[in-house]
Amino acid sequence: GAPKMLIKICLFVSFCLVALPEIEAACFVCNSNGVACTSNNTFQLCFNGIPNSNVEYVCPNAAEVCTVYGQICMDPSANSNVQTVCGNTQQCGQCSDVANGAYTCTSRTTFTMCMNNALTSIRGTCPLGAVCRTSVGHSGSVPCVNECLTDANDMCDVELAVDAPTTSETTGTTVIIQPTPPVTIVPPVDTTVSVTSAPTQSPEAYCSGQTLIGRYPNSADSSCVSYLYCSSNGSGSGLTGRIRQCPSGKYFNPEIRNCQTNKPVGCV
Repeated sequence: GAPKMLIKICLFVSFCLVALPEIEAACFVCNSNGVACTSNNTFQLCFNGIPNSNVEYVCPNAAEVCTVYGQICMDPSANSNVQTVCGNTQQCGQCSDVANGAYTCTSRTTFTMCMNNALTSIRGTCPLGAVCRTSVGHSGSVPCVNECLTDANDMCDVELAVDAPTTSETTGTTVIIQPTPPVTIVPPVDTTVSVTSAPTQSPEAYCSGQTLIGRYPNSADSSCVSYLYCSSNGSGSGLTGRIRQCPSGKYFNPEIRNCQTNKPVGCV
C-alpha cells in the first residue's frame, strides 16, 4: 500500500544521498543543475551558461545550502557528503574587528591588509597552489595556505577580488604586496543623456540595500562603460558603493557582472 511505497522511496533517497560523489564547483559559476550558487543558500538561474543576475532565489529551508546536485538545495546535516558550493561570501573584504596590520581575504586567492577596520591599498595574491584562509589572515599572518587545506567556511569563495582595481580584471599567481595607485573616477563624457536615465538612488544608498559584495549595473550610464561596486563599509553593518569605470574599450555586462569587449544589447 501507500505506507510501504513511502518507506521504499525514503530508503532509495537515503541511499542516493549517501552515494553522492564530491563535485568540483565554484561560487557564481553555472553548474550542471542549471543554477549558479551566489552564497551559502542563494542562487541564480542560468541561461546558455550565464547566470541571470536580475533575480536571486533563496533556499526554502534555513538549514539547506546551495549545491551542484540535481536537488539544488539540500540539508548538509542529513549527510556529510552534501557540501555548499559557496563559502561564507559575507567574509569577503570584511575588516570589522580585525587588528591593524592583519589581513582579510578578498577572493579565494587574494587578500588585503586592514587598518582602522577598513581595507587599505596593500593587496596580495597567493602563489599557485595556495588559497586564502580568513582565520589565518585575521591572526596577522600572510593568509595563504596549501589548497589542500581549503575550508569553504573559512574563506572568501569568489574568483575575482572584491577590491580588484579596474585596471586589472584578472588575478595573478605570484605574491605581490605593494601599494596600488588610487582609482580615478572619470565622469561620463556624454552630457546629453536624458534625465530619465538618472539613478533614483546614490551608489551608497543603492548598495546599502544589497547583501552581496560585487558589481552592479549603473542605471545612470546608458553607454555601459561604468558600473556600481558594492563593498564593505568597514563597520560590518552593511555595504557602501561607488562608481567604477570599465577598462578602455570594454562594456559592463550585468548578466556576468563583469566588463567585456562586446557591447551588450541595450547599451547606447
